[in-house]
Amino acid sequence: MTYKQAHQIIMDHLADAGWSVKTHHNGRRMKIPHATTPSGRKRLYFKARAIHESFAPNLSLRDARTVSYDTPTIKEWAQAILLKNHRNR
Repeated sequence: MTYKQAHQIIMDHLADAGWSVKTHHNGRRMKIPHATTPSGRKRLYFKARAIHESFAPNLSLRDARTVSYDTPTIKEWAQAILLKNHRNR
């Protein structure tokens, strides 16, 4: 599994959970997609090899901190989502 695949699994899961996931802007794929909680108080940024989070009122990437930055953690997160989805079928 690649970072891109893992990020997509995580973003799909967040979208299913009611998060606002933004991957395109003006018809173009964003370099750094992000997902925002339904309350708008937390945002996750999906960089090439890391996931960063920021909290309201400063939801910018500049104010974000790293949540996960290594392959095992990101891929394990994605695998856990896939396993949960498989069990819930």
